[in-house]
Amino acid sequence: MTGYKSKKAAARDKMAHPEQEPVDDVRGFLAARITCWYRLTEKESDEILPLFEVKTPQRSWVGLTDEDWKEIEDMPDTFDQGVAWCLARLQRKNT
Repeated sequence: MTGYKSKKAAARDKMAHPEQEPVDDVRGFLAARITCWYRLTEKESDEILPLFEVKTPQRSWVGLTDEDWKEIEDMPDTFDQGVAWCLARLQRKNT
């Protein structure tokens, strides 16, 4: 039993209050449904605004390829120079 007097009343109530689908971007979901008649002060506005800003997605990390590793193996240099080369190569690929 659902607590309703009849299945008809339960169905009518469900139609009046349909379930909402899950939302990925909660900020956008809330911002689209806010009705605000209160005028925000400049300080309040500055505090709230970052909550609604859309951040750009980060780039995915690019690692060293097999060719890069072969090039490192062929270097007759010291370990420190090899590490410096790796860091420089990774920085160049990921900027």
